[in-house]
Amino acid sequence: MLASLAEISCASFSWSHVPALAPVRNLPDVTLARIGNRAWVRWPAGNERVLEQVLSLPGVVLFSHRDSHWSRFGCKLPAFDVPVSADYQPLHQVLTPDSFQTEKPLEFALRPTELALVPDDRLRPTTAALYSLPQLASWIEQIPTPRLNGIQAAHCGNQALLLGDRLPLLPDSERFWGSAILTPLGYRPDPLLPEGALREALAISEDKLVLWRQEGVETVDRRAFAPLTRAGVRLAAQESHSWMPLIAI
Repeated sequence: MLASLAEISCASFSWSHVPALAPVRNLPDVTLARIGNRAWVRWPAGNERVLEQVLSLPGVVLFSHRDSHWSRFGCKLPAFDVPVSADYQPLHQVLTPDSFQTEKPLEFALRPTELALVPDDRLRPTTAALYSLPQLASWIEQIPTPRLNGIQAAHCGNQALLLGDRLPLLPDSERFWGSAILTPLGYRPDPLLPEGALREALAISEDKLVLWRQEGVETVDRRAFAPLTRAGVRLAAQESHSWMPLIAI
């Protein structure tokens, strides 16, 4: 800010423009007086916020106080029209908000909502897939080992659940989207809430994945997953009734 502007601490303008000072009404040491149809506002020199407000007002006249007298901005001669003894009041006492009426909030009743899977045509990336072990065993013998990088797997009985970005497309497999709530592709939860809210609604802890199928909801312990290996799939033929890592022993 120019030094000359920094010295300004008084302004006069039409009283009709006083509402434009609302953004600075809460600042200390800003006072206002009315003389006829003119408003006179004073503030400590150097307060840029007040100066920015008054500079935008039509017909504003600026004053600075120097050598015990007031001068118009840009002039060296004293200005004797500044009302020094006027009844200046704090701006927040003169400029007050309009009156308002409170309204009673609308009444509404909380109703329980049933969670369901509904059709959804939005394209979503596959993050998990469910396979039969014979299908998975046939596929894994035909692909190179680096293709398995980044895939996590667990199995229960004759089924294997794989997590990852590049999961195989095998006949009769079921594919899912989501991270904590695994939902079938082509469907979405209704209502469509954040996964954290859905997990809370289903009363399922963060250490478990939710496998949501048309048949119902099943949980899978995250500790059941391990990197997918060819040896692990071969050994997974052993019957198991709970989700376990697909790892070789």
